[in-house]
Amino acid sequence: MSDPFQALTRYAEQRVRNTEPRARRVPATSAQRAMVLMEQLAGGRTGYSVRHAYQLRGRLDIAALTNALQHVLSMHGALRTRFQMQSDTLWQLVEPEPRLDLAMFDLTGSAIRRSLAEVIDDRLTEPLDLELGPVMRAELYTVEEQLHALVLCTHHATNDATSVAIVGQDLSAAYEHFIDAGTALPLPPRQFDGFAEAEAAISHEDAAAYWASLLADAPATGLPFDLQPGPDPTFEALWVRRKVEHNLDGLAALAAANGTSVFLVLLTAIGIAVARQAGNADRAVLATTVSTRPEEYERTVGPFVNTISVLIPAGAQFEVALKETASQLRRSLDHAAVPFEDVAPVGTQVESMPVLPV
Repeated sequence: MSDPFQALTRYAEQRVRNTEPRARRVPATSAQRAMVLMEQLAGGRTGYSVRHAYQLRGRLDIAALTNALQHVLSMHGALRTRFQMQSDTLWQLVEPEPRLDLAMFDLTGSAIRRSLAEVIDDRLTEPLDLELGPVMRAELYTVEEQLHALVLCTHHATNDATSVAIVGQDLSAAYEHFIDAGTALPLPPRQFDGFAEAEAAISHEDAAAYWASLLADAPATGLPFDLQPGPDPTFEALWVRRKVEHNLDGLAALAAANGTSVFLVLLTAIGIAVARQAGNADRAVLATTVSTRPEEYERTVGPFVNTISVLIPAGAQFEVALKETASQLRRSLDHAAVPFEDVAPVGTQVESMPVLPV
């Protein structure tokens, strides 16, 4: 006969586990699936770590800063998200409570002659655990008594460029509140997991037909490489900077004369250059990343990104090509709410992992 005390203990422990708040489980978006997959394949060397860095001057209240960070995490579910693969489906699990430790590094007495930027860059390469979490790492560097650097490292699968600005604004407002209770705390916005659910419910039929029609018989963009890619993706690259000596007002004037933007002028020019390099005289297909952030999610942290393809009529006169590219981009953006990777024709899929689309 089993010990009644042990049986009672097991019963109590089970009751505690059953009453603990559970993580909200929602299917990952297409963009999240792609980034998490690449992270697994490359072992944390994808460059998908996103750094939020803030220089803090003056007297710093560490307790207020810690409370502000916890409040920002409680506001934005994406920053409390971890990922789990179950039955061939990648799920995002949104934890109910924030989990974040502020690591502190005192560099005031350090004998190491390295710049703060170099120290922070080294930390950026340390991968985040997307399965166990947390997906945000917070570090505070004391450079002088009244000079600090706050570095938040997150993963691109949980935020984007707009999210970086949102986090900075909310963190500043929350810190002010914990310094002076008279200031208002920022309110939680709509959550990214709601967007993920809405994306999963969208019908793909119209978008699939559109992309199939657009990319039918599209030329392969086979650019010549100076170096052949290796068998495994390394995601290591160099920045190449060129100073443009000439005045660029002509680009703005050309865009204005055609009722479009400088971005579209440059996109069309790149498409024509790619077509020539690839030996395609008349057309080039470029892939670009766009924001798919609906208005109701303008204050939401999350990876609101999608890939769309744009067909550039490279054989036409430039002004004609520019207007056609602008028209075609508008049509493509109408289908940007549907993940391109989910509806792209089979022939447009990347054949080899190391060779990425333009």
